[in-house]
Amino acid sequence: MNWLVRLGQRLPPSWRLTLMRSPVAPLLRHYLNRFHRKERIVIADLAAPLERHRMKLDWQVNKAYVFGTYEPDVAAAIQRHLRPGMIAVDCGAHIGYHTLLMAKCVGKMGRVYAFEPLSENFSVLCENIALNGYEGIVTAENKAVGAQTGRQRFRRGQWRSDDPDPLTSVSRLDPQGELEVEVVALDDYFADKRADFIKVDVEGAEGMVLEGAQRLLQRWSPILVVSVHGFAPTHPVLALLEGLGYEGVALGEYGAERHVLAWVKEGEHGTEEDFGNQPILST
Repeated sequence: MNWLVRLGQRLPPSWRLTLMRSPVAPLLRHYLNRFHRKERIVIADLAAPLERHRMKLDWQVNKAYVFGTYEPDVAAAIQRHLRPGMIAVDCGAHIGYHTLLMAKCVGKMGRVYAFEPLSENFSVLCENIALNGYEGIVTAENKAVGAQTGRQRFRRGQWRSDDPDPLTSVSRLDPQGELEVEVVALDDYFADKRADFIKVDVEGAEGMVLEGAQRLLQRWSPILVVSVHGFAPTHPVLALLEGLGYEGVALGEYGAERHVLAWVKEGEHGTEEDFGNQPILST
């Protein structure tokens, strides 16, 4: 069966994406799920853009990592805008797919700071960093990122409501939530450090992350990839970015979630043509 996985990984990226989005995708997923019915948590070799990398993952949920089809717009932004020696930040690192890609791009002279508040995800994140020899490049923090440094309660989320997935996510702030986690504002954490690129995917708390990073954004003008939940042209996150002098484009859409690539207008990091999309911010 492994030969079939390897064959799929060797297909051109455009073919893999086409298959993922085609009507036969559910049938393919069903068939591939049979590979690891008894042992869902496996260590798998990955396809490009993370070829020659490995991850501990849930085979039933994370096959897109294995085949290199997970959030291709975000992966493309990371590859396009990160260079050796840069400093990247992954807010909402989960088990580390984008963290690993950032580490690959910045190399030994760069740094990646990965924040993941859920302890079970964090332990797997650390294993995946070690599996690929990135301990000297990636600093992993078992913390959430928010508007203020302190401790807050969150509600636990599930990837699928019908499946008790062992690798879950922290959902929204909730005073009655069952999880109390340490929260850090990026302005505090990076008071004496720079940042060149920040990815934010925090289950709807992206506005709070940006509120707690305003000094950092104004000082260093990092490139941003922000997952905007409940996306709309009037979303307050877009207004906040615009107020900070950013312009940008909307990338891929995943239901009510959409990724936004943003940069400071006077910078030379990107244009509306970079991803063939229309501008959503105009400063």
